[in-house]
Amino acid sequence: MENYVLAGLGLLVLFNILISLVIYKRNDFETFQKVAQIVLVWLLPVIGGAGILIFYKSIDKPIRKPESFAKRSEGNSSWQDEP
Repeated sequence: MENYVLAGLGLLVLFNILISLVIYKRNDFETFQKVAQIVLVWLLPVIGGAGILIFYKSIDKPIRKPESFAKRSEGNSSWQDEP
């Protein structure tokens, strides 16, 4: 039983170290923000790390520009079509 506890703690520490490195390597935040996020990861080990990963994933999503109304090709009829 003791081995499982040690393995779990080891995985938790490894997860926190990896998340801390991801935060440290990011260039889109200031130093204070990075330190605050790393502290959050270590104070709330699983929840903080998962929250930071979800936050980063939402930031990194490419924003799709809406198509122009004039360029859409829904339907064949147009006011310019001649009978």
